[in-house]
Amino acid sequence: LGVTTLYLLAAGSKMNCVCACNTLPEITSSQPDISGRKNVRLETIASNADLAILLESVENPDLIVISGSSQPEQIADYFGQCVNFIHSNSIIVIDAPYRQAETARVWTDIKHHPQVKASIDLYHWGVVFFDPAFANRHYRVLF
Repeated sequence: LGVTTLYLLAAGSKMNCVCACNTLPEITSSQPDISGRKNVRLETIASNADLAILLESVENPDLIVISGSSQPEQIADYFGQCVNFIHSNSIIVIDAPYRQAETARVWTDIKHHPQVKASIDLYHWGVVFFDPAFANRHYRVLF
């Protein structure tokens, strides 16, 4: 999230980031290159209730990271809540989609969600896009 956010912010764009995990934002927000920027809003949550409140307060989240350390049903629930607040240029990253067999099934369900127009499977991260200009493509990168 940290380096990716910096790349996206380099063009001077504004970004609203939501992280459904506990540790990543602590690391990212301690980075002076991110924490000192005025054009980024980084928010984190610790529970489903927190996510609902946060999504209501964040206008058009651009980047959402869902932790793979959550339980598979929690990942599915987080994703289900987030898709109600995204816009066509939003990106959702699923951390560790293959952590366990049930998490892999959730990742498969996410890729086939009707609002998902493209996905990139990087094994350690799953990235989904919602832009209708994409032609329902799902890519798997092996490295």
